[in-house]
Order: sequence, then C-alpha cells, then structure tokens
Amino acid sequence: MTTIPTHNIIMQQSVAAHDATHQNKPLQPDPGQVVAQQIVEEVIQNTTVQKSEAYEKLKADRAAAKLKALQEKKKKKKKKQLKRGQDPEAPGNLLDTVV
Repeated sequence: MTTIPTHNIIMQQSVAAHDATHQNKPLQPDPGQVVAQQIVEEVIQNTTVQKSEAYEKLKADRAAAKLKALQEKKKKKKKKQLKRGQDPEAPGNLLDTVV
C-alpha cells in the first residue's frame, strides 16, 4: 500500500507492480552459507579419487583377462566333448548361442 503524504489517500499497488519493485534488488545469499558451501565443495574435491591412465589400463587388462578365460573355457569344453567321441555340432546337442 502506498500513501500520498499531502492527501489522505491510500492506494493499493497491483501484484505486477509490487513484484516489479521487489525484483530490482535480488536477494544476496548469506556470506556464512557461501563459505560453508565452498568448504563442502573443497572437501568433496579433495577426497574424490581422480581416474588415471593406470586405472584405465588396469580396467582394460581385466576385461581382456575375462575374455581370454571365457575363450579357454569354451575350448576346454569342446575338447572334452571331442574326447568323449561326441561332435559338439552334431544334431541333438544344444548349442551355446550368444544374442
């Protein structure tokens, strides 16, 4: 509400005018909050382990080792079936399929 000093009149502002006058000066965050947020971000940054090239290489080596072990397992299975006298691709045998 706005009053006119020389007259005894009270005027009510519209909602749009009220909002426009209060948007001139945006609210500033509390300096204590800003400092606390910066401290938290620094702690997170200092305690987070960054990925390195050694990590990527180790990850690739593990994947290659798993693949190699899987291939060796399939070869052993095939050899075992051949020793029994069964053809792994003969009719009546289930095939290992990967989709």
